[in-house]
Amino acid sequence: MGDRFAVRIWQPRYWDRKVLIDCLKVHPGENYVYFCADRNLTDLYRYDGDSVIGKCSVCSNGKIPCYEIPLERLVSMGPLPGVLQKAREEELGRFNSYRKGKKRNGSK
Repeated sequence: MGDRFAVRIWQPRYWDRKVLIDCLKVHPGENYVYFCADRNLTDLYRYDGDSVIGKCSVCSNGKIPCYEIPLERLVSMGPLPGVLQKAREEELGRFNSYRKGKKRNGSK
């Protein structure tokens, strides 16, 4: 992965098959992302930051501007390295807590 870090994402936006990534976390060259709350996407993925910056649209996730990256632009790099497994598990705990809170408040 070089000196780049991997961005943690809960889940892609499945209705249009895009991943929203904070504009400040997309850099020229190779970038990495992994999903913490999605059983279908368990690998480490790479994407080209130059291509994203030049060709992908920007939207808001409700709080911050994000690039809308089509899932097809992600290239699997194989299983998530062990060093990122713990971070994934911690983030999955946050995701599950968030979902439980939404259910208690009457949301889906």
